[in-house]
Amino acid sequence: MNILIVDQDPETLSQLAQILRKLLPQADICAYLHAEDYYAIAHKNSFELAFLAYPLHGWEPFSLEADLHKRYPLCNIILITQEVLLPSSVLNIYPSGALCKPFTSEAIQKELSHLRYPISDNAPFFGKLQVQTFGNFLVFDNSGNVLHFSLTRSKEILAFLIDQCGFSVTTRDIAAEIFEQSTPDTRLSKNISKYVSSLIRDLEKAGHPDVVIKQNRSLEINKNGVDCDLYRVLNGDPDAFAAYHGEYLIDYSWAEHSDSAYRLRELLQ
Repeated sequence: MNILIVDQDPETLSQLAQILRKLLPQADICAYLHAEDYYAIAHKNSFELAFLAYPLHGWEPFSLEADLHKRYPLCNIILITQEVLLPSSVLNIYPSGALCKPFTSEAIQKELSHLRYPISDNAPFFGKLQVQTFGNFLVFDNSGNVLHFSLTRSKEILAFLIDQCGFSVTTRDIAAEIFEQSTPDTRLSKNISKYVSSLIRDLEKAGHPDVVIKQNRSLEINKNGVDCDLYRVLNGDPDAFAAYHGEYLIDYSWAEHSDSAYRLRELLQ
């Protein structure tokens, strides 16, 4: 589990980090005095839990929280504050809870026992590839860190397979949707084959050799090997649906008009 702490008070930062290391000895804790340090590593890490000071001097109210929620919709955000009453705009970032200073170990334990998104359900502990489609497309390795792909297009093809929800796709389908070529030429066909091979190698290295099924010139995602927010919503999981706020695979223009995007929009109505 990865935990983020951002607080401009050194004493608070140190105290909270100390308590969390005792309560959650297996967790990796990133503790920062400055929000800039979070932005410097945000693309490299995923977080299941974040303790964020409110207010952060020099920053727009809840800007850090909003960014964190956009990147990791299932991250539990706990505010650290001296204010008894918080503004109504706090609801826009869907916090899990709040800690009032001065806080105790017991108060932190109480927050951990009432998380908005239970860690046991959402952290990568069950041998499945962890995939986030709400907001940016992110894939996580078995340690909960963002999985990086050798080729950018390989990652996009994985997003397309996830979006297809287990239906088989061909090189022609990939060419039409991702590359906007209804009839791929020889060069594009070879490139797609290269991207797919690289994708499969990357997944094998990450310990997930069976996530992409390749057979008879077609590809499909093995839904049983993936823990994905899209699939949980389509299966009726209310906690997963609470993390969907109208943004789906925003990195890719083709996703805006996909069947999965349409089904998600229908659920919001």
